[in-house]
Amino acid sequence: MRFPYSLGNPSHIHPQIFNKNYFNFPLFYLHILSIMFACGGICVVGNGFFMKTWSKTDLIGLLLVMFGIICLIFSNSTLLTIVTLLLASVALLHGIYEARYELIKYRDVLCHYQAVLSSASNGWIAWNKHNEYVGSSKKFRAFLGISHSSSIFISDVLGTLDAKDAEDLSFHFNRLKKVGTSFKITVKTLADCNKIEISGSRLLINGIETTLLWCANITNSSSLVASLEQKLSEATTKVNWFSEILDMLPIFVWRRNKKLEIAYCNKVYADALDTNVEKILLDNIPLVPGNLFGQGHSLAENAKKCNRNQSIAQFVIINGVRKKLSIHECIASNENLIGFALDVTAEENLAANLDRVTTANCEVLESLSTAIAIFNENTKLIFFNSAYQRLLKLEAGWLHAKPTYAEILDESRNNRRLPEHADFQAFKKSQLALFTSVTSPFQEMMHLPNGKTLRLVIAPYSMGGLSFMYEDVTDSLALQRKNNTLLAVQKETLDNLYEGIVVFGSDNRLKIINNATMKIWELDKNRSPLEFRGIHLSELLEAIKDSLDYGADWQAFLENTISNLTDRIAKTGRLLKNDNSVILFSYIPLPDGAHMHSFIDITDTCVVENAIMEKNQALKAAQKLRFEFVSGISTELKEPLNVLIGFAELLMHQYFGTLNEKQTEYCRCILDASNQLHQLINNLLEMVSIDIDSTNLKFSVFSPEKALDEVISSLEKRAKSKNIDVIRNYNANNVELMGDKTRIKQALFNILINAIQFTPPNGRIDVIATTDDSKIKIIIKDQSIGRSKNEKKKIFKRTGNRISFLGADSDSVSMPLVRTLIELHGGTLNISSEVEGTSVICSLPIKKSEIIDIKPVETSIETPEDSPELKEVVNS
Repeated sequence: MRFPYSLGNPSHIHPQIFNKNYFNFPLFYLHILSIMFACGGICVVGNGFFMKTWSKTDLIGLLLVMFGIICLIFSNSTLLTIVTLLLASVALLHGIYEARYELIKYRDVLCHYQAVLSSASNGWIAWNKHNEYVGSSKKFRAFLGISHSSSIFISDVLGTLDAKDAEDLSFHFNRLKKVGTSFKITVKTLADCNKIEISGSRLLINGIETTLLWCANITNSSSLVASLEQKLSEATTKVNWFSEILDMLPIFVWRRNKKLEIAYCNKVYADALDTNVEKILLDNIPLVPGNLFGQGHSLAENAKKCNRNQSIAQFVIINGVRKKLSIHECIASNENLIGFALDVTAEENLAANLDRVTTANCEVLESLSTAIAIFNENTKLIFFNSAYQRLLKLEAGWLHAKPTYAEILDESRNNRRLPEHADFQAFKKSQLALFTSVTSPFQEMMHLPNGKTLRLVIAPYSMGGLSFMYEDVTDSLALQRKNNTLLAVQKETLDNLYEGIVVFGSDNRLKIINNATMKIWELDKNRSPLEFRGIHLSELLEAIKDSLDYGADWQAFLENTISNLTDRIAKTGRLLKNDNSVILFSYIPLPDGAHMHSFIDITDTCVVENAIMEKNQALKAAQKLRFEFVSGISTELKEPLNVLIGFAELLMHQYFGTLNEKQTEYCRCILDASNQLHQLINNLLEMVSIDIDSTNLKFSVFSPEKALDEVISSLEKRAKSKNIDVIRNYNANNVELMGDKTRIKQALFNILINAIQFTPPNGRIDVIATTDDSKIKIIIKDQSIGRSKNEKKKIFKRTGNRISFLGADSDSVSMPLVRTLIELHGGTLNISSEVEGTSVICSLPIKKSEIIDIKPVETSIETPEDSPELKEVVNS
């Protein structure tokens, strides 16, 4: 049989197909069976093709099926068709067997992966691209509270969440399905309010698109994370604090890693290098430059090599200033190093200053007369001065060897520079125990065998040990004994004085009061002077309050009295007591700031003084009456005297006719006698007015030389009448005098009149004016006959006797008047008389403060032999 080549012609189809016996033949059934197997194989191969699980056997079976169908339709060989279809069936059956084997294998793998996924801490659920449920884990259902085990859809998942979280999950899930964007969100369940973290992603497994959701219960972990975040925040805050503290510290701090590179530094470190922290960490800039890596880096290498902290001190330049740093490299954890540097410049300067101060102190202690020795805590001598070596009579070389205190005690005992002790060993033991028991300075007295007494001061030394200071107080004790004796004598003296003495210290507290003061102020009734020692001035015034006449306001009187008694201005005055007693007090400020007051009861003296004053007033009244009487007499005498002088002058000038020589001489004698009488009356009147204090001096500044010139000019005619030369010799350096110019001229006028009167004709009068630092001296020297001492003394006495002065008559009124006027100006009047002449010396003070009111006293008269100074002035 043959297959036709054309399908359009039914005759070309296999003839056996249309043979009715063919359907009963077994070959027909084989054909049908082969075709069925071939179709099943084609379905399996097709499914494998689309599922991408087909193999080489499936391909061979597919090819054989296709070849058998071709042979069935076009070939006339039934055997070939059957063989081809049978081979195709066998290949397909073998493929079905392999597929079943692979299916079982993949099912085991799927179960294995499902078991692995289910054993994870997170739950999962999967859907395919058609939203068909693939599978889920028990943990997923447990996390979301889903109890059934049937298919779970996204709506079931959303139903277990609150509305907001469900909406958020639905949005992300839909975007995952459409776009494939993975997500991770945190939701909250409605049932137990657990926090669930859901992650979504889309996978392609063997060509199958799968949507997978992972979920994890983070309820506990979220609280743990919050706690960890809080701890992290606190730790970060502390780190910032520590970093800020390190930046604020005036210390250079850094940290090195295992490679010894700078891993951290504070702000002070960066400021010292004038840069920022980032640049230092980037360039690994050391703080101290030196070799290739800096001195600090070498120090770090040494610390790492020795596994021990290292330090070094070095000078560096920071911001243009030379400073000394103490650099340290310390071993830290993880093979890191922590370094820091301290600025010890101030300490270095302090140490240098301390050395200088120590040296200066040693020099000062060496120059002291007090013996000083310092021992350390080991009782060894570390310092002594020359006074100590001389006092204890110890060799300087031996002391420089720093002996112990015990050895010095033994040597001092041998030199008899210690007090005698019955048990010296016990004494030495007690002295050595001072090094462990003395905490504050104390002193004691040492009486040496040679009679000297030493004051020993033992004090703790600031650097450990003790300092010993010996002072020879032998003379001080002797002076103290003498002082105590003097104080006792002083007390007895003051207590037996009639005058009351009170001494207040600078603090106005009573220090000394004697018995006389107690008696004057009636304080000795119930108290002794010792009870008043130390009380304040105000308290003493309160004690004598009843004896004082203080008026109505005691407080004002008290304050005023305290001010007057402590103002350190010396003064005297009188106090009136209530019993009309009068107390004369004086206040003298003492040099040490104390105040001394003295009191004397002068009640009896005041009574006598009042009686004298009353008598004096009576005498003044009598003098006034005498002045009035003398004034009246003078007036009565001057009137006829003026008439006599006037007529004598008329006769002298010969207005009424010419007079002969004898008449002219008589007229001249009458005129001279009248003028002399007129001058005598004026002097008497001046003398009486001065005696009764009726003359007031009018002080002004004037030149004594000009005053002398005016007086000489007024007497020039009288001097020429006797052919007397007046020689002026002024050497007063143009000084000015403070006084009453009129009275001074009056005194000089009287002196010159006497000089002209008693100088013989053709004589000479020298007027000398000289000065020293405080006085001006006016010397008028004539050529009259000298006088004896008795005659010179009588010149100044106010008597009615007439004295012969220089061999001629003189009155006894002018010179007492001159003396009084000179003394009223604070000056003195002296007369020096020799054979060849007489000198009158007037001394007047230049300064106004030296012009005082001096009562008329007996003026001393010296001769040149008695006063060499006066003789020198007169001779000059």
